[in-house]
Amino acid sequence: MLLTARKEGTTVHTAIRQNNFSGDDTQTAPARIAFTWLLHLRWGAVAAQVLLVLIALFFLEISLPYRIISGILTFEILSNFLFGFLIRKKTAMADRLFALVMFLDTALLTGLIYYSGGPMNPFTFLYLVHITLGAILMPPGWSWSLAIFTTGCYASLFVLPAEVSMNQPCHPEPAMLHTLSDPMKIHLQGMWVAFAVAAFFIVFFVSRIQTALARNQKILTDLQEEKTKSERMASLATLAAGAAHEFSTPLSTIAVAAGEMLHVLKKNNGSGFPELLADVTLIRDQVTRCKDILFHLAADAGDQMGEAFTEFSMDELMENLLNSFP
Repeated sequence: MLLTARKEGTTVHTAIRQNNFSGDDTQTAPARIAFTWLLHLRWGAVAAQVLLVLIALFFLEISLPYRIISGILTFEILSNFLFGFLIRKKTAMADRLFALVMFLDTALLTGLIYYSGGPMNPFTFLYLVHITLGAILMPPGWSWSLAIFTTGCYASLFVLPAEVSMNQPCHPEPAMLHTLSDPMKIHLQGMWVAFAVAAFFIVFFVSRIQTALARNQKILTDLQEEKTKSERMASLATLAAGAAHEFSTPLSTIAVAAGEMLHVLKKNNGSGFPELLADVTLIRDQVTRCKDILFHLAADAGDQMGEAFTEFSMDELMENLLNSFP
């Protein structure tokens, strides 16, 4: 019978897929959220375990080392308070605390299973919850380490001496593993082998999927950046074209005025105004230069100076010309 509903993973898969935690606020936010969810799950696990202990004690009347089990549960409660305090004070520790909690919870789950049935305990499958959570929320190196550690903890249940009561219904008489029949031993050992295979498959494929998703996310991010740059350049080009159109009219007016002044001055041979003739010539040259610059800006922006080109026939042209005269 088990008192371990260690559900660290029943619903947290969405809690954050961030494998590379660091100390700055931007990147520690996902780590902190994931760790906060993990603490919530631990509180749920403690509540479920206490409920199972009460059922085993008062309803099923199973003889278990309740003092030891109570000690493990008390340690879980105190550690949850401690981890909650640490994550509030030092957010940058979220990544290291997450790995520590995953390994610690695996060890605590092993202790609960050891004192409530050993490898015969039907809740040994909960080890997979830790492995799945670790594979999703931790870097590949930590995920593989957790898988190896968890597999070793499961294997230790076969090696450590049985600490069970003789009247536990989850153990056949005389409640010692070495007295089990060969088929039952093979069955239990086969469960461990199946668990090990499942654990390593989970870590391998989840890690590969996470890597592929991260690669695709990077590609999408790069494409988004390129799109943003293109939109920014298009905006600048539109602004340049608009500025060219806006400046073309006053520059044309200045050019016409300067041309008329230059014509008058040349007609009078600049008499009395030799410096003015040079200044007007300079103004006209600079206006021409400005118009050339604006023309190139508009051309680079994919636009042309002046009004847009329109197609029309000679008949339409002659008709418009005739209509323009009264």
